[in-house]
This record gives sequence, C-alpha cells and structure tokens, in this order.
Amino acid sequence: MKKMRWSLALLCATGFVFASCLKEESTDITYYDDTAITAFTLGSIDQRVDSTTKDGKKDSVYHRKIDAKNYVFHIDQINKRVYNTDSLPYGVNEKKIVGSFSTKNGGVVTLKSLTSDSTTYFRNGQDSVDFSSARTFVVYSNSQQYKQNYTVEVRVHKQKPNDFKWDSLGVVSHFASMTGVRVVNAGSSVLVFGLNGGATQVYASPIADGKAWTRLSPSFSPDANAWQNAVSFNATAYVMSGNRVWMSADGSSWTDYGVSTSGMKRLLGATNAGLHLLGNDGYLYLAKAGATQPERETLAASTAYLPQQDYNMAVWKHWASDKTEQVVLLGNHTSAATAGNAATAWSKVYEYGQTSSTEQWTLLNSTQPDRLLPRMNNLQVVAYGQYLLAVGGAGMDASAGIQALQNIYVSADGGLSWRTNAIYKLPTKVAEDVTTFAMNVDKDNHIWLVCAGSGKVWRVRKNNMGWTSK
Repeated sequence: MKKMRWSLALLCATGFVFASCLKEESTDITYYDDTAITAFTLGSIDQRVDSTTKDGKKDSVYHRKIDAKNYVFHIDQINKRVYNTDSLPYGVNEKKIVGSFSTKNGGVVTLKSLTSDSTTYFRNGQDSVDFSSARTFVVYSNSQQYKQNYTVEVRVHKQKPNDFKWDSLGVVSHFASMTGVRVVNAGSSVLVFGLNGGATQVYASPIADGKAWTRLSPSFSPDANAWQNAVSFNATAYVMSGNRVWMSADGSSWTDYGVSTSGMKRLLGATNAGLHLLGNDGYLYLAKAGATQPERETLAASTAYLPQQDYNMAVWKHWASDKTEQVVLLGNHTSAATAGNAATAWSKVYEYGQTSSTEQWTLLNSTQPDRLLPRMNNLQVVAYGQYLLAVGGAGMDASAGIQALQNIYVSADGGLSWRTNAIYKLPTKVAEDVTTFAMNVDKDNHIWLVCAGSGKVWRVRKNNMGWTSK
C-alpha cells in the first residue's frame, strides 16, 4: 500500500483512478497494489426461441429477454477462471453478452483483444462481449503496479433441451426369435433377458454401443421364468430364479442377495428400501437387505385391485427430499377379472430420514376418467426425470381401439393422469413385425426399446437428460 499527496489537477489527469469530485485543496488518497475479480453477474440477455405457428403447421422463431442474474458464476482464484456450471439456455446469443464485474480494492477491469495483446477498458453493464469462446479479462490494481489475467467462460447449451430423437441400432437376430423379453441395466452395460425355446437367455452390450451383443453365461442357472423376473435399480441388475435373487453390478459377476423367495410369484422391482415382490397369496412383500425372508406390506385397499399381469415398478426421488422415494406399481388386471378401460396403479412413499414415517400402498383413483392410462397388452412404464412414460401393445377390452406401440403416454403427477404430448414420440413404423417388446432406462438416462419379432433395438435420450454440470 502506498500513500501520496495529489493536487486536484493531477487527480483529474490520472487514468485508472476512481474518486469522487474533490474540492481544490489537497487530499490523501490510498492506493493498493493488490486486486482480484470477486464476482461476475449477468443482466437481461436475448434468447432466440424456436416455435411453431398457432396451427402447428409451420416453424416460427421469436426473441425474448430473459433475466440471467440467477445464473451463478464461480471464481477460481487459484487458476484465475470465471465460469458458470449451470449453462444458459439454448438460443441465447452468446456473441452479445452484457455483464458486470466486482473487484477487490477498486480494481479496474479491461478486456483483451481476440487478435492482439491490447486491452480496452470494460464498462460494467454496458459493454457487449462476444463469449462464443473464452475471453481474457485483465484486472489492474488502482496503483497500476499489479495486474491479474482471468479467463472468463460463459457456457450456453448447444442442444435444444426437448429434442427426443430415436437412434436405430440395427437388428439382432437373437432377439427376433424371442417370445418374451426384458431390458435391465447393470453398470455400464445394458442386459436383455429373453425367453427362447423355453429357456432364459441373457445378452449384453455396452451402453455406449447397443449394436454388438454378447451372450452371457451367468454364474447361476436361470430358470425358464427368470427372464420375466429381471429388474434393475441404480445400475444394479436383480433376477429371481430358483427361489433366490441374484444381483450384479456389471452383468458378468452375480451374487446371492441373501433372501429366500419361496412362495413368491414375481420380482416387481427394487428401491433403496429393498426388493419388492408379489406373493402367491396376492400380497406385496418387501425383502430388505440382510433379511432372509421378505415381509408383507400394508395395503390401503383390497389385493383384488393389484395388477395381475404386465407388472411395472417405477422409482424416483421425491421432490420434497433426496431421502424420500416415490414408488409406483402399474399393470393390468386380466380380461377375466375386469372389462375396464384403464391400467391399475398403486403408489407408496418411502422415507429414509431420522424422522421417517411408514406409509402403506395406496390405490390411485383418478377423478378424470379421460386421463387414465389405457389397458394395453405388455404395458411398459419407466420413470424419466420427474415424469412417467408408458408404452404398450394393442389395447384390450374397452381400450381395443388402440394400436400397438402407437403412443408414448406421459404422467406428470406420479401416475394419476396421463396424456400424450408433442415431445415424446415413438419411432416411425416401430411396430412392424413386432411380436413383443421391452423398455427400460439406463444409468445415463437412455431409454432402450428392444423388439422381438423384428429384432430391432432402439435407443433415445432427451437432450436435457444428458446434461451435467461441469
């Protein structure tokens, strides 16, 4: 720190000095050699939005201003970097960004040229900067004896967040001949369990591939029903076979979960609470980790309303807490049991905090009959972000007018009501030559659709489901 005496005339002629207007007498001014960028914020920025005309027949574009002040920029003082981990939305004009810096000890910020080492004074909240590439800002101490260079990066999403485009991964002859099929995730692999010639077969492919498939020989001997008792949760696969449950994090090495499943009809799914099973007595059971026998769970309605075929269990973190899971069981009654036009759905919340309460399984009853999930053969349901997505084969009974693999049905309220929308669509002519199919989601948020009959494999990921913070 240095102290000097300056007259008013010399003050007014000196650059990089921030001071209020002074009287004509001499004044003591304190100058500092050290400085740093301490904050960077954005204001109102322009965004291009792709849309359609009111009738939905033509593409259209409009621009809007968005308030970007809530996008946090991190200051890495060690490496002298300024960046945002939450990217600005797609369509923001990154070539015209207006921001403001805060500095230590009244440091002065300048912008380095893209073509030379020259710098120009940067005016907070006024100067528009091209951030299509990282830019260098130089902050000078007000004594002009010290400077620091910072690399500033403004990250903008390059993909449209809602793009949902299926990739065709080819035809797998092994799958074409299967008469039953399930898809699960084990680590970095996707596994296909199928029924072929009365026996369960298992195939694997890396999540990043999906074109080359290898037949596996698990360390246990899958029985004929193992294919329909294959589920996955948190990138771990579980299979019920021979009154035991086997688990694998890679698809190659399998270990015994440790619970007896004698008297159990179906492995429905897995959560942080344990394994969920349907007993031969028609009740739901939970097999906790470390337990040798599953425990019967409490139902708020009669077991007569539970699904009797096409079982699906979807799990996602509850919006209220990371220590709370929302679990939904969906499926169909047999035609002999009901002639209704909707699938049946049950819900339960599992809490894992210190003050957790135990809830019972509750039958979901919608007051909007036009928004129920139709009864479709081979119903497949997955949790995708905060939504549930469902597809199915041909409609049954009152839903008989629905064609196989015609729509993706979307629920935003945990399975209570369902709608189709413009984002989630199935591939064109996906149902051709298909005899049965399976759908699931891997740890990287790809949705897999494996079709028997045609042998085709499809994969899709909504763009924003693949975005991660850097």
